Amino acid sequence: MRIALLDWVCDPDRPGASGLSDIVWDLARHLRAIGEDAIVIGAYDRDAVRPEGSVPLIAVDRPRAWRRNIIGYGATCLALARAIRHAGSVDVVFCAEYISAPVAALYYPSLPVVFTTPGNIYERLAYSNPYDWSTTQVYKLAAKASVRYCHRVVAISQHMAEWWERTGAAPRQIVVVPHGTDTAVYYPRAGARARLGIPSEHKVVFYAGRLSVEKNLPTLMAAVAELAPSRPALHLYLGGTGPEDAALRRLAAELGIADRVQLVGWIDRQQMPDYYSAADVFALPTTNEALGRVLLEAMACGTMVVASSFAGPRDIVDDGVNGVLAAPTDARAWTRALAHALDDDAWRRQLADAGRRTVLERFDWPVIARRMRDEVFAPAARCAERVRLREAA
Repeated sequence: MRIALLDWVCDPDRPGASGLSDIVWDLARHLRAIGEDAIVIGAYDRDAVRPEGSVPLIAVDRPRAWRRNIIGYGATCLALARAIRHAGSVDVVFCAEYISAPVAALYYPSLPVVFTTPGNIYERLAYSNPYDWSTTQVYKLAAKASVRYCHRVVAISQHMAEWWERTGAAPRQIVVVPHGTDTAVYYPRAGARARLGIPSEHKVVFYAGRLSVEKNLPTLMAAVAELAPSRPALHLYLGGTGPEDAALRRLAAELGIADRVQLVGWIDRQQMPDYYSAADVFALPTTNEALGRVLLEAMACGTMVVASSFAGPRDIVDDGVNGVLAAPTDARAWTRALAHALDDDAWRRQLADAGRRTVLERFDWPVIARRMRDEVFAPAARCAERVRLREAA
């Protein structure tokens, strides 16, 4: 089966290593590993370093002026769709976001197009929408067009399946398959603290992701501030960038924990396993999370997780079994969960070990690639072939 995966890169300097691009490349590599003919069609800056490996690539140049404005976004998606004709006899087209998906479906009406995405504009509007008015209208149009013209919607959690149905997708059109994680990259790393310069005696709580309002980091910081006086070794590391950077620094000072909070900025994918491995606890207090791939990465690295009890994390974390769930805005619940995790080493290790087993059994990319083939791509290709035969008759 020949599968064309379209890669619209969120960060044009890091194709295959950031945003949605790593999903495309990880899936393509593992599809090829199980015998499928996967090819990536990617829109990259001319001087971007492309991922190495055995996945064939059709590269589409993207002028720098097109980086993140909505007109350039649409034009890039059109260029990706047009490039599908260079991929030979394609059975299925896969898109990791929902603007290129309807463009490809309309450009090639006889090809089954499937798409997945971490979010949904209507979900964003319900909780925390970071986009301006004009971009929001384009995303609303694209979301509606995707469910109308695409063969399948791959929801990454039960929460997102509900939102895609609200957006107009028929229940039979939706398949729930989460994004995977690469356990060849994310695994427990010995000596991580020494490499990062973190003292061995520190108790480390780590967060990774966008520094934005919906990530609800003030609740996590309030819990750390509550615990700090009785735990002098406690430190909070925040990995990532975003619009709340300055506000979080001010809050740390106001809470009296500026010396306990380290904002380490953007972390390269190759260094992330060290941060996960160096942490005693990984925390994700978000009020809106479609799935939570950072949870999977942390669990794969053998780190216990404390996560929001809302939305996507519920598909990953079995409370008290492979991690802990806490109500996202309940600072006391976060304080109790972190205190228990930091003070009971045996319990923390028990949950961390269970978390790693969960990832290996359910979320490793080889597992997800097989599910995508068996539950999404193969049925889509068979359906399209039946339609073609009927039309030919």
